[in-house]
Amino acid sequence: MSPCNHVKLPGGSTAIVCTRTKSRKCHYCGAKANLLCDWPMPGGGTCDLPICPQCSYPSGPFTDFCKVHTT
Repeated sequence: MSPCNHVKLPGGSTAIVCTRTKSRKCHYCGAKANLLCDWPMPGGGTCDLPICPQCSYPSGPFTDFCKVHTT
């Protein structure tokens, strides 16, 4: 199964982008990480720390934060 990410596009629409890469492990617990931290970083982009659903902090639809970036 390929890891997929939801990407926000200009104008408010979203896209699903899937890649074929080795599965990532959660930064915190080592479980399979199928999420990346969506915290906005200075200068653009997002944190992108690999996290699993159990270690993520959802912040809306298709938006998850790592433990460091919870508010």
